Amino acid sequence: MHPGSLEMKKDLITLNDDWYEVQRVLREDRQWDVELLKQYWHCTHTFRKDGLLYFCREIPKIEYQEI
Repeated sequence: MHPGSLEMKKDLITLNDDWYEVQRVLREDRQWDVELLKQYWHCTHTFRKDGLLYFCREIPKIEYQEI
């Protein structure tokens, strides 16, 4: 990495052919208002695994034509 460069890394979740960028992860030990938090963080999906809630944004698929 060059001095002064910015490296950003986000976690991704893949399900079938769909990809999701993880925005936030919360422990499931509280009663969260999931719909409110999805709206607040502009997330499209929420996943649950191993006592954690994953708030994610779906990465849109692009259609392209090879030239």
